[in-house]
Amino acid sequence: MDFLHYDATLFFVVIIILLSIYLLLKRYYSNKKPSKNLPPSPPSLPFIGHLHLLRLPRHLSIHSLSKLYGPVVALRLGSRNAIILSSPAAVKEALVKNDPIFSNRPRIKAGDVLGYKNTSIFFSPHGPHWRNLRRLISLQLFATRPLNLLAGIRSNEFLSLIQSMVKTSSSGEIEFKARFFEMTYNTISKMVVGNGVEADVAIQFMDIIREVIDLVSSFNPRDFFPALGWLDLLGVERRMERIFSRLDGFITEIIEEHRRRRRRRSEGVNAGEEDEERNPLDVMLSMQEADPETYTDDVIKGHILR
Repeated sequence: MDFLHYDATLFFVVIIILLSIYLLLKRYYSNKKPSKNLPPSPPSLPFIGHLHLLRLPRHLSIHSLSKLYGPVVALRLGSRNAIILSSPAAVKEALVKNDPIFSNRPRIKAGDVLGYKNTSIFFSPHGPHWRNLRRLISLQLFATRPLNLLAGIRSNEFLSLIQSMVKTSSSGEIEFKARFFEMTYNTISKMVVGNGVEADVAIQFMDIIREVIDLVSSFNPRDFFPALGWLDLLGVERRMERIFSRLDGFITEIIEEHRRRRRRRSEGVNAGEEDEERNPLDVMLSMQEADPETYTDDVIKGHILR
C-alpha cells in the first residue's frame, strides 16, 4: 500500500513538472516576437535564454559579449529581460538622462528573505520608500557633519590595523583579506552602533556576512524561472532561511541593547555616555519613536546591513 502511495505521489510530481515546463515553453514561443527597438543580442536557447553565456567569472563573460555585440547588449535570462551597458556614454544615457525608466530593480528571493521583505535600500524598489531611505542616508547618517564626528573611529581602527600588521609581520605571513575585513567590520560596527563587540562575536558575525554575500550572489532558479521556484532545486532558499535566523537574532540583540542604553540615559543612568545623536543607530531609533510606521524594526535592521 505504501508502495502504491509513493508511485502515485511521484507520478503527480512528474506531471506537474512537465506541465510547468510546457506552459513556460508555450509562453516563450508565443511572446517571442522580433522587435526593432531591442539592442543587438546573441543567439538564445529556448527556456533558458542567454543564461548559458554568463559563465564564471561573469564580468569576463559580459566583457566578451560587449566586444562582440557592442556597448549595449540585450539578454534574456530565463523569464527576465536584461541590458548590458559597457561604456560610460551608455551608462550616462540610461542612468542620467533616462533615470526614471532604469532606476528600478527586480524583486528576487534574497530581497524577500535577507532584505527584510525588500525594505532595505539595497533591495527596495524605486519609489517613495526608497527615496525616503536615500534621504535618510544622505542627510542624517552620512552627511558631512556626522561623518566628521566619527572620523576618530576610522583613524583609530586604521592605526590599529597598521600596528597589528607591523607586530605580526616579523613572525610570518599576513592575511590581508582577513585583516581588512576585520578592520572594516569594526569600523562600521562602531560607527553604526557606537561600541565595539567582543572578538568571538565579531568572528561569528563575519562568518554570517560571508554566507549572506555568497547567497545574494548565488544563482537561484526562482529568480529566473518563477514557475519552478517552489522546487528550490539548488537548496539556496533553505540556506537563506537558516542564515537569516542567525542574522536576525544577532541584529535584534544589537538593537535591543541600544534601546536599553537609551532608557538608562533617559533615566539619568550612564549620563556620561556620548551624545546619542552622534550615533547612526540612535538617530534611527529616535526617528522610529517619532514615526514608528515608517521606521520599523525591519527598516532599521536593513539599514544596519546595507
